[in-house]
Amino acid sequence: MLAAGFFAAVWAGWLWSRKPGSLERLCGRLVHSLIPISIAHHAAHDLVDTIVKSQYLPLALNEPFGTDADLLGIGHAHVMTSLQNSASGALAVNARQTFALVIGLVIGVAVAHSKAAAEGLPSPCVMKLELPLAVCMVGYTAFGLWLLGAAAIA
Repeated sequence: MLAAGFFAAVWAGWLWSRKPGSLERLCGRLVHSLIPISIAHHAAHDLVDTIVKSQYLPLALNEPFGTDADLLGIGHAHVMTSLQNSASGALAVNARQTFALVIGLVIGVAVAHSKAAAEGLPSPCVMKLELPLAVCMVGYTAFGLWLLGAAAIA
């Protein structure tokens, strides 16, 4: 679905801007704009898992080989998974996830604009070329935000 949306958006912009150059070349240049969005989606969706699992590192360093060494002086600490058990914790996590997605979108749009502008086309043509792709990227981001806000069913 991601690829279909991307190619449809680039194709629509290419048609709207009166077919400047090769569609294949344009798709190849603009595909780089998906990288920041992809990274942001992975970061946002894996944030809670990363927070929880990263707590194991200091525990492993504190007591290597199960020797009760307490090298870091943290005693018998335990991994905490309660960061989303309160409204404030859930809001804090959601705010960081939203921030990651929005930053990914902004960077993706900036990359798309720089790639489109590098084609040497007049400014109105560049805007027509990239507007459908920008709308597609906003759609990706909205879908990602919806996924983060949807209840998880296990």
